[in-house]
Amino acid sequence: MLKTRLKFLAAISAVSLASSSVVSCGITAQRLMTRLNDVNTFKFTYLYPLTSWSTGITMQAEDGRYLNNLQGTLMTNDQFGRIVGDLIDDSKIESNSDSTSWDFEFKEGAYWFDAFGNKQRQIVGQDMLNTAFYVLNNRSISETSGLWETFVKGATELKEKLNGIKGPDGNFIVQPATPEEREVLMKSFEGIKLYDDNPRKFTFNLAKGVPYFKTVITYTAFSPLPDKAIDENNPRESYYNYGKNWRVPWYSGAYLVKNYEPTSQIALEKNQNYVNSSDVHINRLEYTYLKNADVSRNRILFESGDSSEAIIAPNDSAGWNKYVGKDAANPIFEGATSQVSPDPTTFNFTMNLANVDQSDMAKKANLAITTKSVRALLSNFLNRSLYAKFYSDALDSDETSSFLRNVYTARRFVLEDDGTDYASYVEKTYQENVIENKVNSGSTSKSAADLLADGSDALQKNDQNLRASFNYSDPQENVTLETLFPKVKKDLSKVGLNERVKIPVLMNGNLSTTANIYLENMIDTFNSLKDNPIEIVKNITVDVTEYQTQLKKGSWNLAVSGWSPDYSDPSTYLNTYAIGGDLQGYTGTQRLAKFNYEGDKISEDFEFNKEFSYLSNSQEAIETVKNYISYTNKVSAADKITDNLKNRYKAFSEAEFDLIYRDYLLIPLYVPNGSYQVKLTYVKPFTQPLTPYGGSKYRFNYVELTPFLLTKRERDILAIRFEEQKRLINENLNRKAFK
Repeated sequence: MLKTRLKFLAAISAVSLASSSVVSCGITAQRLMTRLNDVNTFKFTYLYPLTSWSTGITMQAEDGRYLNNLQGTLMTNDQFGRIVGDLIDDSKIESNSDSTSWDFEFKEGAYWFDAFGNKQRQIVGQDMLNTAFYVLNNRSISETSGLWETFVKGATELKEKLNGIKGPDGNFIVQPATPEEREVLMKSFEGIKLYDDNPRKFTFNLAKGVPYFKTVITYTAFSPLPDKAIDENNPRESYYNYGKNWRVPWYSGAYLVKNYEPTSQIALEKNQNYVNSSDVHINRLEYTYLKNADVSRNRILFESGDSSEAIIAPNDSAGWNKYVGKDAANPIFEGATSQVSPDPTTFNFTMNLANVDQSDMAKKANLAITTKSVRALLSNFLNRSLYAKFYSDALDSDETSSFLRNVYTARRFVLEDDGTDYASYVEKTYQENVIENKVNSGSTSKSAADLLADGSDALQKNDQNLRASFNYSDPQENVTLETLFPKVKKDLSKVGLNERVKIPVLMNGNLSTTANIYLENMIDTFNSLKDNPIEIVKNITVDVTEYQTQLKKGSWNLAVSGWSPDYSDPSTYLNTYAIGGDLQGYTGTQRLAKFNYEGDKISEDFEFNKEFSYLSNSQEAIETVKNYISYTNKVSAADKITDNLKNRYKAFSEAEFDLIYRDYLLIPLYVPNGSYQVKLTYVKPFTQPLTPYGGSKYRFNYVELTPFLLTKRERDILAIRFEEQKRLINENLNRKAFK
């Protein structure tokens, strides 16, 4: 078999690669194509140590790469894109007509294992109740509680009862639940129902109709947790401490930790007793830590045989020229795989309204960032391309980065049945509110579709949007690019800021020799603008650990952050910036004020918390908080529209427009990989789930490795087989639906 494969490869290579046989110093194309790979071990790299080993705490994508392989999820996506049961039996799922109640049952063979692979007990419905009480308890410091509050009935009320309620002065007005009261709450919580006659069965009762709930529970935030995670009698191994050390948690997934050295190696080995072990074909996952790695490092490791996969970055000029050439869709190297970029991540310049530092600079920065004209200045005069070109320069034809993004919800992620992209609703909202706005009559512009497209710059010096935005806030105001700088100075002087204001940006020190060079160029160019009343001050951390600590703490006002979706709906993005949303710690709204509710809407009657009470003297700060309240209420109202997708998407688009263009609360930056992603990989095509939401894209269920790099011809043959398999699957599904 091996000799036959080598002969076949040699014949193909002699024809197709004769013109470029040497692809790297010391290694030829022929050698790469014929090199034998271990199909039982996947090797890759990592840049960040885990922040937590608990699925109930972390929402960090880097943590997800490992936790999705260590812990099972209720449901997952297979290589065909189907949503299938992981820990639960998908043949026993039932929901009511309005999708507010969902019945599930754990598989009989789903068990817990300790860190060393010893079987503990069967996974039962109680473990979902454990997750609720873990995530919603502030002692866990969970980043995912917002998701539970978004979907699960009674979750917000339970969170308030567990943790108590503090007034603006920081004192409790409602005391946290006692241990005895927690026992009562465990029995009365309406969000999850258990069954005495079937311990493996449970029901989710939701706060609203969620027809796409199956996609929601592909995310580890809804994975079960064992009793020990909330054990009041063992605080050293419960709540936050449950995720501090890999030896503490119980595991339910495809792999177990074999070795973990935070800045050296992560090694996972297959859990032979995992409920779906027959779907796991790779025995070992090995990750090597890279510190201050340049963009070529992973590619070089692949060439040396120390990595099973390498994405060829456009800014790796040596690798790009050797393997890709001028057309990313058709790489010059036979063994390189090109695919339409599946990454739905949007990277943003996030603005934190509530820097926790008590320094004079931080207080002034908070006063500045809560001023709309300051945010407008940042949006209009930060040249985002100067930063994004770190990733896109090899593909760019002019000064604008082809990776720029002008919306938050990823394009081609949410599609209607007829193929209509949700992003087109945002474009239409922009068209109506900016281009067709009477304040811009007579001016010319690109169409909204062209202006907001990836690779265009819809923010830099956008005079039309600037006029429309401030005219909406105050019809008497005529703010233009020429008058914006004086307006900023005037607005700041109203709160006693008469000198240039310094706003700190948090930067990861591990990127000092790579992306930070471009980020600093963007910042320095902004700072050098004539008569600029704002100076962005760089706070570069020593390493990634310090960066992660400060990011969570909130001791900054600007930072680059990214978001990839948890489930299939625009709300998976838009909820993150809402009050109470996933990124409320980043935006600062959770620290900033005490909010009041009128029914299911947030009232404009709020009160700044004690440590930020000085903001109450700023009318701009008050209006900014009201902008967040308005945005949150719009997202909430849109989410309640479940009977008409067009109306739902239109309502979401209006909130997204406000977030970026009307209130300047978010600056989208770039999309990670552009139109195509080119890889050198031993992963067998069409075996890896590529569904953009949830955690299946990180999992190694179904994934197979090839002993050699495949040729284009071999990949094409596999593509034909894959499409035929999909056709047969769809025919079978249609047959069942017809019956």
